[in-house]
Amino acid sequence: MKKFKKAITFLLTAALLVSVCAGLAVTGLAAGETITAEVQGTYTQSDAAQDITVRLNVNGLSTPYCVIGIDGGTTVPEGFTIKSFSTSNTAQPVTAGDYNTANGKLTYMTSDVSDTIPGDTYYEMIVTAPAGASGDYEIVFKDVTISGNYGTQELVKATATAQLNIAAAVTPVAPGYTVAVSAESASVEAGQTAKIDLDITSGDVSVYSNADMALTYDSANFTYDAANSTIPTGFEATANAGTVTVRGYGANTQLSDGAEIVLAFTAGTAEASECAFTLTSAKVDNADGASSDIKAATVTGSPAKVSIVIPAPVVTAVKSDYFGDYALVKATVDTDGYVPTYGGQPMFKVTNVTGQTAYDENAYYYVVKSADYAESSVGVSAAASAVTVAKNGDANGTGVIDINDAQFVYNLYNNVTVTYTVTVQQLLAADVNGDGTVNVSDCAAAVLAITA
Repeated sequence: MKKFKKAITFLLTAALLVSVCAGLAVTGLAAGETITAEVQGTYTQSDAAQDITVRLNVNGLSTPYCVIGIDGGTTVPEGFTIKSFSTSNTAQPVTAGDYNTANGKLTYMTSDVSDTIPGDTYYEMIVTAPAGASGDYEIVFKDVTISGNYGTQELVKATATAQLNIAAAVTPVAPGYTVAVSAESASVEAGQTAKIDLDITSGDVSVYSNADMALTYDSANFTYDAANSTIPTGFEATANAGTVTVRGYGANTQLSDGAEIVLAFTAGTAEASECAFTLTSAKVDNADGASSDIKAATVTGSPAKVSIVIPAPVVTAVKSDYFGDYALVKATVDTDGYVPTYGGQPMFKVTNVTGQTAYDENAYYYVVKSADYAESSVGVSAAASAVTVAKNGDANGTGVIDINDAQFVYNLYNNVTVTYTVTVQQLLAADVNGDGTVNVSDCAAAVLAITA
């Protein structure tokens, strides 16, 4: 006589699992028992989304079971989606009500607790990979839980991981042509030009008239630079969504063996990034009068991959005594396009540096209270812009050079209590004569600026 029917809603399923597994202790797998996951078949990069089959195997259980659940859900790579689950147990297939495609959870059981699931049963999940996906991925079934009839078997819980490789698309190789891809430099700084060489050689013919090649690149960190690229006459290069395509057809595009195509890219301001350039398609042939409708021969050695590193900028800081409780922080940065910061605030450029011994035009400056200075507060930003401070006598930053500037300097170095907050920019400007400290000499310099 059947004890109960398979639950059809989440709440009934939860109640059923509690009744079946009540009082059971969670254990690991015994010797010879395994819960494993593996990808079925091999997969190659596709221009369209493609379905991947992943199998969850239950092997060697010493006691029959009637319930299996993926309680922790299934983790799939970013951009992938779960499509469906199925089982090899044809007597009782998995239904849509047994799983959740949003989180990859599964609850599957026999119709009657007096029945058992065959020991060689496996479970398969279909996951959809997005168009263009390639590389190594992991698909993880978390907290796979198995229980037996009437609580006579302890609960078994384990996590299983399947390794997925989607190979980069490779077109069948035709003899005769080779395209070698290489980088002229393995490292470039922000704003500099990286160049990728595509060298075409042939052992069979001395010229060719068709070429169709595609190079993918990291468009978040590099921008294609057409002006500094070398594209042969009759060919054209177009960049779109992280891919540069080089094409040329017909007798007017003939090139000699050993011809070189150079694609240039300008590095962005990302910090310490390693970026890949991959030749994903390379086709060449030497048919006379060929057009884009004629399929070119695939070049050997494709696809090929190179990497270029954008190193992180290096900031060097010192501090020196300034006046009273203040210190002058000076910093330099080794990469164009970056501004040093202190406490997250951009540091300042100083103008009129001629004869001002404490300053140089290549450095940045900030003023802090000595007790608050911390080397760890020095940073760098690609987004910030340094504000300039002109040491022209306008110590209080009002835009007018008058006696109030001399009074402002006097108040600073004599620690006179004032009703306004002194800014870093004003502190820097108060060193009117540029000797790296604020004292009576700056009062005199401010007065001279009035009368000049």
